Amino acid sequence: MCFCRILICVVFVIFPVFSQLKVSEVMRNPIGSETEAPGGRSHEYIEVVNLGDDAMNLVGMKIFDGVVFDEIIEIPRGTISQGLSGVRELKSGQIGLILDRDIFPIYDLYPLNIPDSVAIFTINHASICGGLSADDGFIILNGNDTIAKCLTGVENDKIKCVANGNEPDGYSVVPTSLLQKNISWKTELASAGIIRNFDNGILREYEISRKGDKFECKILYRNFGKNAFIKNNKLDKSGEIILTENLASSVIFEWNIDGKTIFDTISTANLFVKENSVVITEVDSRATIEWIELYWTDECFSLENWHLLIGGSVVNLPKIDCPKGKILVLGEKNIQTQIENAVIVPNWRKINNYNDTIYLVAPFGVVDSIAWTSEIFAGTSDKSTIQRKNPKKSGFDKDNIFAGKATPEAVLAAIENKKFEIELSSKKFTPNGDGILDSLVITAKKPKNGNVKIEIYEMSGNLVKTFESATQIRFVWDGKTEHGRIAEVGPIFIIGTFDDKNSKFSDRKNAVLWR
Repeated sequence: MCFCRILICVVFVIFPVFSQLKVSEVMRNPIGSETEAPGGRSHEYIEVVNLGDDAMNLVGMKIFDGVVFDEIIEIPRGTISQGLSGVRELKSGQIGLILDRDIFPIYDLYPLNIPDSVAIFTINHASICGGLSADDGFIILNGNDTIAKCLTGVENDKIKCVANGNEPDGYSVVPTSLLQKNISWKTELASAGIIRNFDNGILREYEISRKGDKFECKILYRNFGKNAFIKNNKLDKSGEIILTENLASSVIFEWNIDGKTIFDTISTANLFVKENSVVITEVDSRATIEWIELYWTDECFSLENWHLLIGGSVVNLPKIDCPKGKILVLGEKNIQTQIENAVIVPNWRKINNYNDTIYLVAPFGVVDSIAWTSEIFAGTSDKSTIQRKNPKKSGFDKDNIFAGKATPEAVLAAIENKKFEIELSSKKFTPNGDGILDSLVITAKKPKNGNVKIEIYEMSGNLVKTFESATQIRFVWDGKTEHGRIAEVGPIFIIGTFDDKNSKFSDRKNAVLWR
């Protein structure tokens, strides 16, 4: 760790009009059943913050999801033991929570641990928008004016607010920024009434980018009437600061607010951690020794204090360094007897063979996820694994998930702009000697020198033919197995693998052998 030494410090003062409410968190998947209390019927909530200069009366405003209108109402003072009840206004810089009405009779048994300074409101119906679920979004209306929203699109008149994958139980969706106009939504562990780096009257947001051997640190802030300094620079009401400093594992920002010193420690280990920066590309859920394959889609960085959520259970990961080829297998005890370079995860939780959801979670929230049901295994062998066609597409997209022959430590060619792929001369071929489509030509497109291996499987999962060459890129198959018999009629699966000792990629194509 190091304290920032300012090499360049430029203060850009911005005077935005902070007149609107901001949605700072939406809990639509609380722990528990979706239709029961405690759970989805009682513990959903919307968190808002007033970034304006003046107090704002929330009572009478409407929440609209495209179908249902709810009216925000005041709750009598003393209704619950936490937060501020009996209020109508949200003061400048104050956080508010709009709760399901069904939570109040059971709140003391299942509290949200709300800070005392947070204003509490509810709605005129039992549950917000009849119950928030999956990708539900909404707008908050003051008369006819939209003043706040969780919205990324509209589908069949229903407002949608899509984050990076469905949230696990107990996780919320939050905006990527409260101080910028162009935002997206991400998934984080729920924290009702608490906003990261918002205390002592100042909201701080950090963006860090690498500039050669230094970091450029951009700080956006909103100052709610406090006498505040950072690095001896007095802060206006709002603005932006640029600091340039030497590389370090973390950067500590020192603030002085009304004579009180506070510190924000920003880990540079998470500099490149974005949605889908590390993805789950393969899962072997049916093996005696289970494993999960990860792939770094862009920059290499270490995973520290990360965990998996498997079937709702937390599986803590050891510190993991990005391997040279950016592909890594994680598995339970004894996995290294099967996959030499795999990382053992001590507290492994058994994966459900045919129906499960796995989340990859960084300290700040969900980075990637994958889900499957038993339908994926129809017509496949017992040794098939769950695989992702394109890691840049959702792991919840059924069309992006398939079951096939295990390819640990190899990544499908859809990654990295098709660095390696195989092409087939035809999707159908008939090796019957009539001179028409009697053979299948498989052409490998590879980026550089390296070994190409082509494996052909029948639908039953049996390997029937293998080609391998360090120089050849064109392979012709006559439909016969290694033993000289004609392969079974029906679907066939062709897996091509490229390996240059530094990186390994694979591609998969389907065809039909016919008579």
